[in-house]
Amino acid sequence: MATHDYVLDNATGANFRSDLNNALAAIVSNNSSSTEPSTKYAYQWWADTNEGVLKIRNSANDGWVTLLQLDGTLTLEDGTNSAPALGFRDDLNTGIFSSAADTLDVTCGGTTRGSFSSSGLTVTGNVTATTFVGNIDAVDGDFDGTLEADAITVAGVALSTVIAGTTLTQAAQTNITSLGTLTGLTVNGTTEFTANVKFDGGTAGRDVTFLRSSNLLRFQDNTTFSLGDDDDFSAFHDGSKTRFINDTGNLELQSDNYIFRDKDNGDLMMKLLHDAAVELYYDNSKKAETTSLGLQLTNAHIFLNDSYYVSYGTGNDLLIYHDGSDSYISNVGTGELIIQPTTNETAAVFRTNGSVELFHDNSKKLETSSSGVTVTGTCTATAFSGDGSGLTGVGGAVGGNNGVDFNDSVKARFGTGNDLEIFHDGSNSFIKDIGTGDLVITTNTLHINNANNDENMIKAIMDNEVELYFNNVEKLNTKATGINVIGNVHAAPSGTTFATDNDTYVFQAAAPSQAYMSTYAANDGTNLFNHGFHFGIDTASANLIVRQSKPIYFYTNDSHRLTLDANGHLLPAATNSFDLGSTSKKWRNVFTNDLNLSNEGGANDVDSTWGSFKIQEGHHDLFLINNRTGKKFKFNLTEVS
Repeated sequence: MATHDYVLDNATGANFRSDLNNALAAIVSNNSSSTEPSTKYAYQWWADTNEGVLKIRNSANDGWVTLLQLDGTLTLEDGTNSAPALGFRDDLNTGIFSSAADTLDVTCGGTTRGSFSSSGLTVTGNVTATTFVGNIDAVDGDFDGTLEADAITVAGVALSTVIAGTTLTQAAQTNITSLGTLTGLTVNGTTEFTANVKFDGGTAGRDVTFLRSSNLLRFQDNTTFSLGDDDDFSAFHDGSKTRFINDTGNLELQSDNYIFRDKDNGDLMMKLLHDAAVELYYDNSKKAETTSLGLQLTNAHIFLNDSYYVSYGTGNDLLIYHDGSDSYISNVGTGELIIQPTTNETAAVFRTNGSVELFHDNSKKLETSSSGVTVTGTCTATAFSGDGSGLTGVGGAVGGNNGVDFNDSVKARFGTGNDLEIFHDGSNSFIKDIGTGDLVITTNTLHINNANNDENMIKAIMDNEVELYFNNVEKLNTKATGINVIGNVHAAPSGTTFATDNDTYVFQAAAPSQAYMSTYAANDGTNLFNHGFHFGIDTASANLIVRQSKPIYFYTNDSHRLTLDANGHLLPAATNSFDLGSTSKKWRNVFTNDLNLSNEGGANDVDSTWGSFKIQEGHHDLFLINNRTGKKFKFNLTEVS
């Protein structure tokens, strides 16, 4: 399995279903993984496959608490003598805990009374028993029954040696300081040991010792505590874990209440209350309890592995489970599967080998049948059966195997004011937005393809480009900086216009056949050819065309030099400021009618006066006219050829 952040993102249907299935897989597998979940929540489960343990997130959401081995072995906190790991609800300082590695301790009233370790059992306090088997090394012993031992030593000396030649009678004996080796000892009455008592096991390291100073009865590792004639109940610690074994009958614990706490007698783990609830805790927080009605969970989840189910009914009639691939709500018993959002209100009914019924406000609206579905009320669907006689608002034939058929010019309308229409008029198909607002198509990637869906026409990609195609070949796409054209840019015939935000247009006029670049201040909706400045090529004559309804000004170096006025006159920008040609760059020929010469406003280099003359040509003569005086002069011309 895997982990999940338990957040279902907005996505398409398939992606959302995949995300949901992954979340459910993480839930049912308890986030089983060799690494911890990247997203963590308080009280979250984690099946740590690396360590082979089941963990739960603590309430502060800053660490994990180990509960069980994945093979089912229970793992407890160590605890203390005042707060044992295994305690009782109404006696929280009495129970079992571990004070150190390979040590199992028993505490009563917050005081350690017994300790099992690798060296045996240490008991703090008196040891009272009807029978002892094995070696006893104790400070003090009190026997109210029969003491049986293979050998008894006193201060390392065999009891037989200590009492050699001494006869013990049934009379009271006081202040016996030493005994030799005894083959048998019968004590009738109280036997008091004022020091530790050690029962030497047959195997090294498996002794039972009562430690008087600690009031501790200690069973060493693999030393068994047994009850019953046939050792029906036994308990021991093998160095790594403690086992309680009941071989015969039931294991019964009798108390009005049972309380289990951690080894430190702090956090609650479980409560068993007389005539009341059984309570289960996690990190001192109650998660489940029994009630008069059943089981109640508090801020908790139920996690089941694949193919394990929750069943309801005496005969397991209703099952809820996940088989590793799919999730099921399975009604395997008698009766129907009914879903109710509230008491006495039906939302859906699933009938065995029969119909599925859907309701609205307890009123049935849809029912499946062997032939299809029956809808009560208005229906929106992808397919209908029948002649459509009972349907309203369609306006045409209904049927076919794949959906609803609308006749030509019959419209599917959407919105209170019929704002959106979809129809075919017999020749063309329309998606018509006639209401307020915009026509919005929302998707991450938009494809407009041909009818066979094997050629791209338009593609729009979220956070990326828009692509236009010709014959399934991309010809234009948008970029962050503008557009990219793959191939040539052609102006369509008859007045098609391309424009920029700066009132610059490229268009092809209807007549004459000319393509222009046009710049003007505003468009009044008429032919662009009638406005502003136009620069282009006459496609008929291949001549360069410059059109302007106003004077054309020529600038160089950001300064006005020439003007071509509205009447076609080429004028300098200022009087007596510019030359036609230069001393090094001369015009070869100047063709003109009258030649007007004037330095008005200036002075010549001879007498510093100004004048204005006109040169005119006659049939045989050349004339000079003084424009200031009106006098006319004829040049004396001599024929040379």
